[in-house]
Formats: sequence, structure tokens, C-alpha cells
Amino acid sequence: MINFKFQIISLLLIANALSGMIVKLDGYSNQGPHVDTLRYVSLKVKDWDFFKDGKNIEVNVLKNNGDDELTYKLWLQDKPAPLIIIIPGLGGIYSGIAPTALAEIFFNKGSSVLIISNPFSWEFLLSASSRLTPGYTPVDARDTYNALNIIIKDAKKRYGKNIFPKKVLLGYSLGALNTLFIADIDSKEKKINFDRFVALSPPVNLLYGLNQLDNYYDVWRKWPDDKIEQVKNKAIHLFENPPVSGTNNLPITSEEAQFAIGVTFKIILEETIEAIHSRKDFGVLKIPFKSSSRRKLEKEIERISYKDYLNTFLKTSYSDLFGRKISIKDLSKKASLPAIQNTLLTNQKIRIIHTTDDFLLTNYDRKWLKTVMGDRLLFFNHGGHLGYFNNPTAQNYIIKAIKGAKFNKDTSKKSRKTTPKSNVVKAEKQIINDFNSTVKEIDVSVNPNNNNFNLPPNTTTTIVRVTVEPKKKVIKKKSVSRKGIILETME
Repeated sequence: MINFKFQIISLLLIANALSGMIVKLDGYSNQGPHVDTLRYVSLKVKDWDFFKDGKNIEVNVLKNNGDDELTYKLWLQDKPAPLIIIIPGLGGIYSGIAPTALAEIFFNKGSSVLIISNPFSWEFLLSASSRLTPGYTPVDARDTYNALNIIIKDAKKRYGKNIFPKKVLLGYSLGALNTLFIADIDSKEKKINFDRFVALSPPVNLLYGLNQLDNYYDVWRKWPDDKIEQVKNKAIHLFENPPVSGTNNLPITSEEAQFAIGVTFKIILEETIEAIHSRKDFGVLKIPFKSSSRRKLEKEIERISYKDYLNTFLKTSYSDLFGRKISIKDLSKKASLPAIQNTLLTNQKIRIIHTTDDFLLTNYDRKWLKTVMGDRLLFFNHGGHLGYFNNPTAQNYIIKAIKGAKFNKDTSKKSRKTTPKSNVVKAEKQIINDFNSTVKEIDVSVNPNNNNFNLPPNTTTTIVRVTVEPKKKVIKKKSVSRKGIILETME
């Protein structure tokens, strides 16, 4: 028997060992995930003087970008106070109603608040994007992190270096995905050194989420023309006259709600493509941006779905950057949450809030979040995608997350499982359960004539470095895969 020492880089997990806390939303009238999602528009600013009181400040992020500057909006308390920075969802900009309404809630609780536009928006793209083609999270998050670093330095220069004793980054939807990738960057570089990261309803798999938006827009294809206009009018009326709270039923069907969601995000995509085309011709559109036939250009852009955008603009941009043909599948892997699994496992500054019926998540995504996040994850029982913002119970839990509360604290104690006894694998209980450390070592005896490690059942993927003791010289190196564990073995 040979004695191996396993150095565990990404912690060994027992599937479903931890489960996120589920909170019932008081007074919430559930109409299903799609209709509930439209309740997002019911979040309004209560005092319009607050909207006007915010300071619109411009900073130069891209030094060679001419006169285009990035605008951020800031509300300052009268004395030094924690700063909450909000990144809105896909297409959201610094002056949006929903992020401003959230800012009002946080400001009234004693925090200063700052809003920055989402990197997948025309406003950010024209003033702070390094690639002009948003949608690849590692670069979008890097651009946002760089912009925030400049913004915070600018605000401190204007109002005093001690004006923000603490800094919290809060994002929702695509902004939440960016927030979590920024947490990964900040944990390594600490240029800003945020005190907390709060992610509200982040997609786990970005490609799946964008495909869902395409599918919802395509609902209209099986309808007669007169129904399309009828649903459009319904959606416009709903957005102009949103319900006061989550207690009101919305006069719309689930299928009509899907179409309303699809149309909303399709418009955002069209605005983004037009902004890209105004700066660079990627060879996708036939009609030049400065063409006199403006309507023809708009019609050409209207035909592009999110899938089309990924396979043209995004694929072209990043194939050029990496010097080789890049598949959308490869880009999606690096742009989705599993790419930063180790940070999510170990960074105690992170909190995630979601719903049990968000259509951007699969059941696998929910189980994965539960396993990785444990008591730093909370689910609301209803709300679809962001349809819980105007609920008082939800708002209270968002405030708790900002303050660093953990959810279902006793879960980890109740759910601890030991590794089954084996003559092959011997590990101490804390190797499985210690979520505060990124590196652990265990001694394992392995029969050199048999690569069957008999690893514990239901383990998720981890990276393990295996070294032989006491030999120092490596004779041969090979890879062994066993029950989701990727091993580098040296014989």
C-alpha cells in the first residue's frame, strides 16, 4: 500500500448537506412565477424629492474615450455612513425607477447609496466597456470593478476620504451575477475591499437565462395578430399603472406575462445592439449606423434574438480577443456561477437571496446553490424573478443580508455527515464540514494495483492535488476521474 497525501483545494461537499432557508412572504398574492415577476414594476419611489436630491456625477473611465463619461448617482447622509452600491439588472441604468426605489429604502435606513448602470446597458457600454460586447461575465465584472474603483476614489475626493466607513455591493438579476464575480475579483485584489456582497436573484447559468428570455418573446408566434396587439396594450397599461403592492392580483395570464417579459428584454437587447453598432461595425448588420434609412436598420436589429447576439457579436468579439474560435458553450461556462464556485464556498461576505420559483433557475441550479451557500442563502416561497421587491417581509430580509445576517444558522450542525468508514479513504469529520478553510490535508492509503478509491457517495466535483510520500521524484503523471473527483496522481 502507498501512502498518499490529499490536499483539497476546493472543499469536498456532500450533496444537499445544507439547504437554504425558505421564508414565506406575508400578504403575497401568488399568481405563478411569470405573473409574479411583473410585480417588479410595482416598486416605486415614495418621495419624488428623493429622486431629485440624488447627485448625478460623471467620471472618465476610459481615458481614450473622448467626451463620453460614466454617470453614477449618489445620495449622501449628513455624516459618514455605510455606502450601499446598487448594480441593477440587464439593461438597467443609474437613473432607473426600481434601483432608485431600493436606494430610497436603504437611505431611509441610514446608509448612503450609489447606483451604477449595469454593464449590459447602452449607457455603460458607451462610457466604460472595454469590449463593447457585454454578456461575458468575467469581462463585464472586471469593467464594473474598475469603474467602481474610479467612482469611489472620485466620491472620496469630493466628500472626504472617511465618508464611507463600510462599503456594500448589492446587485439584482444580471447585476447580482456581476456582483458575485466582483466578489471573486475583490477577494484576490482587494482594491476596494467591500465589506459585504448581496446578490438578489442571480442566474446560475447565464446561457440558460438568456434562452428563457428568447423563449418568452417567441410566445407570440402562435397567436393571431389581433391578440399580439391586445397583449402589448395590456403590458403597457400594466407598466404605466402598476399595482400598489403584492396583495393585488394582476389582470394578465401566465402566457401573456411571459410575452410581456420577453418584449421588455428584447427592447433592451435592441438598444444595446444599436449602441454597439454606433461604435463599431462587427460585420453582423448590413445597414451602416449612419444610414439614412433608419427604419430599415431598426427592422434588421429587431430580428436578432439573444441567441443570435451570442453567436454573432459576442462570439466574434471574444474569438478575436483570444485569437481562436470560441464556442458559446465555452464562454457560458466561464460566465456562469460554477466558474467561481470556490469563492462562493469560502467567502463569508457573500449573501444570496432567491425565490423557489424563479424561471431563470433549474431545479439543479437550486440544489447547487443550497450545497454551495448553506446558511448564506435564503429563498422566498414566491415571487418569480424579482417580483418580491415591494413586499415588506422581503425588504426586511434584504436589510438583514446587508447587515451580514446568516439564515437558518443551525442547518450546518443538524446536517453534518461523516465520511463512511473505509479501508481506502480515512478522513476527519471537519474535512467535510469546515467551510471556513480552502485547504485541508488528509492521508489516504491506496492499493497501487487498483485505481478504485471508493470515494464517498454523492460528492460534487472538487480539485484534489495528490502527492506521494516519502518519494520526491515523479516518474509518471496521469489523471483519474472517480465519482466526480478529478485527481492528479503521481506514481
